[in-house]
Amino acid sequence: MSDGPVIRIAERVIPQDELRAQAARLAGGLASHGVEFGERVAMVLRNDPDFLLVSAACGLIGAVPVPVNWHWRGDELEHVLGHSGSKAVFAHSAFIDEVEPVLPDGVPLIEVPVRDEQAAGYGPSALSGRYPVLDEWLSGQEPYAEPLESAPMSLIYTSGTTGLPKGVIRSPMTPEQSQQVAMTTLAGMGLAPGMRTIVTAPMYHSAPNAQSLFSVALGIDLTLMARFDAERFLAAIEEQGITHAQVVPTMFVRLLELPDEVKERYDISSLEAVVHAAAPCPAHIKKRMIEWFGPVILEYYGGTETGIVVTCDSEEWLAHEGTVGKPVADADIHVFDPLGEVLPQGETGEIYVRPPSFWPGFTYLGQEDKRREIDRAGYISIGDVGRVDGDRFLYLSD
Repeated sequence: MSDGPVIRIAERVIPQDELRAQAARLAGGLASHGVEFGERVAMVLRNDPDFLLVSAACGLIGAVPVPVNWHWRGDELEHVLGHSGSKAVFAHSAFIDEVEPVLPDGVPLIEVPVRDEQAAGYGPSALSGRYPVLDEWLSGQEPYAEPLESAPMSLIYTSGTTGLPKGVIRSPMTPEQSQQVAMTTLAGMGLAPGMRTIVTAPMYHSAPNAQSLFSVALGIDLTLMARFDAERFLAAIEEQGITHAQVVPTMFVRLLELPDEVKERYDISSLEAVVHAAAPCPAHIKKRMIEWFGPVILEYYGGTETGIVVTCDSEEWLAHEGTVGKPVADADIHVFDPLGEVLPQGETGEIYVRPPSFWPGFTYLGQEDKRREIDRAGYISIGDVGRVDGDRFLYLSD
């Protein structure tokens, strides 16, 4: 067993050094099949170390990982695979029958076995027998020997509220800019080197995707949950001495619904930061979580397009109950009325955010018109309604 950082999923433990060595081999395979810098590789994969393996391999050659929501079917799946222009697709066996009919012509499909941890959560899936299987395919590849200093960020598709999913593509960043983005994202997530973190939500979402990829890049001990289970989450905290977790409010609800004797069964004193985002959290739920877990609950607000824009810790939230936080760095918020006029503090309207100045510009791949529609003088709408108080704390109402 390695003394260094590992990736855990159920009973399986993979040293991160081993994953990096396999990633070099996978990167060599992608390069030999003609995948070049800036080109895209789609992943129709559940939470699994193989998701991290493919992502890491893409980073070595400057390819762009495209995490695909594995709930998508038919038109949505066809749109993402074709619209992204992916040069290769990796898919769990459970999704082969969905991917196969919409696979763009000439694009290779690598089948990823459904291992025991996935089968325990979702049921077993046999290999199709029609495509190269990751393990065998990987064994025949030569390691890529010239890794890059920096690589493009993942291309995340966001479904929004209407229409087909839109791919958020970001402008290239300088090394200094990349470092600022990483530091701000990690700080907003409450994540730091030396921690032991647990990923509870699907990694096709931008937040758990960033959490997991930053963890591997920084050598942070990482536990993956194939599927969230409230009691199993508490058990993992005790067993692994988890210091950091990222969750969504529905997980708070499931945790609070556990019987008291179950809650009291597990030692969660190792926790240093439990961060939530992605959806509004009812005030009474958050208050109960702070009472139970202690003042380790953090929150942030932003979007796939904008990154983290506002944050708050437990003390700030208790002093401004219901807030999602105040701007980070030089980020800013405007609230507009229906006529496009900026509203004064305390009045409710549509929220537009300006990310920190170092956050990369973005557009929607092949949909510049959709990008322009959500912009007002550099402030971006991600579809929420709320208000800002006199201390610059943001509150969501719809």
